[in-house]
Amino acid sequence: MNIQPRPLKDGKPAWRCEFTAGHDPATGDLRRIRETFRGTKREAERFWAKRQAEIDAAGAGFVKGAKDTLADYLARWLLDYGAPNLKPTTLASYRTLADRHVIPALGAVPLSDLTAQAVSAWQADMLRKPGRGGRALSPKRVANARMMLHTALQEAVRLGVISSNPVARVRPPKQTPKKVEGFTLAQVEALTATAEGHRLEALFATAWQTGMRMGELLGLRWTDVDFDAGTVRVEATAASTGGPVFIQTPKTEAGTRTLALPPPTMAAIRAHRARQAQERLKAGKAWQDRGLVFPTSKGTPIMPTSLEKTWYAVRDRAGLPPFGFHSLRHTYASLALSSGVALEMVSENLGHKNPGFTKRVYAAYLLDAKRAAADTMAALIGRVRHGQ
Repeated sequence: MNIQPRPLKDGKPAWRCEFTAGHDPATGDLRRIRETFRGTKREAERFWAKRQAEIDAAGAGFVKGAKDTLADYLARWLLDYGAPNLKPTTLASYRTLADRHVIPALGAVPLSDLTAQAVSAWQADMLRKPGRGGRALSPKRVANARMMLHTALQEAVRLGVISSNPVARVRPPKQTPKKVEGFTLAQVEALTATAEGHRLEALFATAWQTGMRMGELLGLRWTDVDFDAGTVRVEATAASTGGPVFIQTPKTEAGTRTLALPPPTMAAIRAHRARQAQERLKAGKAWQDRGLVFPTSKGTPIMPTSLEKTWYAVRDRAGLPPFGFHSLRHTYASLALSSGVALEMVSENLGHKNPGFTKRVYAAYLLDAKRAAADTMAALIGRVRHGQ
């Protein structure tokens, strides 16, 4: 037991505790770890015995514990790793999750002392306690906070700051699939009639006829549209983190895709191009050409929040249920699947990573397609039985 007294600090006795941590695999030298403990000598001796046992149990996987708190580490990780490696929207989301959910509960814990039990308790507390506004946090929100913390600590493992990721040993919260809300064909007809003549008429049509996301529509450029082939190339998305709109690449590789558009959709976009040419003439020198298919009347990117407000106004005039803009994407998927379009094709058009995710989200509409397939088989069986 190697314990040496150190100068008093804040009136408390301090001790330098030295531990052995096996041999360095490169040099063969005995590894020695030194840590400072404040308290009585008896307390220091108990600390030394417990700590040395922990080091011995870890064996070759021992990594000297980080002295930083989790809050210190997350601040540095968001700056050093997040800023250069994450998309601005993802970085903003991670910062919000850290500030609202992780740091208030776990921020003061030394990084080396964070355990799976502490993470499990934190996760359970989030599911029980109300969040902002007194509403309970959704399992998805809790899962997002857990994923952010797991990602951050995995980098700490890679750098050798900690030996293992405690979040990896905690199961994520169980999530009940959220019911998707799309419009019926009759409701789409009402929307089409109401939006006729609106400057964003083609945007609303393209949304429910292709399943493109809002950011993908706002980031679509004329160079992405091939009128001869009847396709659009999705390889940019517009976003905002509270400031000006910026254009970035899709979040996943599957998000970058080419869509074959129905002829009516291409016709709507062609008509929109003619309308935009008139707006450009009217704006004159005020027009800022960004090459966007769906910009403001001055050519600049439309703020996502502004488009949401425009959508609410059109939706309400059409007498539709109070669904958000994203429901137009669900409308495409539900109508396509109910009409018998192959799941794999719908999944690819939506930009999902795999058809399994699409199947889970739109299971109810797949049942409609299965019933239609059963009716088709019934008709064939009837023809066979009657010799037709």
